[in-house]
Amino acid sequence: MDDRIARIQVKLAALPPAEKAVLGPVLTEQQVSDFEELHGTRMPEEFRQFVTHIGHGGYGPTYGLLPMERWVSGDAGVNGKLAEPFPFVPDVYIAAWPAGGHGGVTPAFSGAIAVVYRGCSDFTLLVVTGSGRGRLVEVNAEGFFAPHFHTDPDFLAWY
Repeated sequence: MDDRIARIQVKLAALPPAEKAVLGPVLTEQQVSDFEELHGTRMPEEFRQFVTHIGHGGYGPTYGLLPMERWVSGDAGVNGKLAEPFPFVPDVYIAAWPAGGHGGVTPAFSGAIAVVYRGCSDFTLLVVTGSGRGRLVEVNAEGFFAPHFHTDPDFLAWY
């Protein structure tokens, strides 16, 4: 197990009660495996360790981490779309981006799950398939800005 898991647990426990640093229950290996089998992908190891040792959903940036039942919605959850590569490459500038008009409330990008709802139509996604696997990326479900990747190499470094 990654030693960052223990550091995160210590830091969460040290937060004052007013911070309300509560996460949902840890997921079992079986729950994660069932999700992976259903969607034809495998979670990045750092994220898998987080949800099976620390928790899922709850305390996190903006409105918090999304629970497993909200990781996938819309077209991303059908026909194995999580198994398809995320359409963008980390650290490559996106020269043209069609603003507006994608509709919906939750992004339906292939190869990624929604891990944070940031308000309005902004989300933080975790890439599970493709060249950016394990990286987090900011997106707007309505296309108001081009996706941009966080510089952190994986979920544990980001959290």
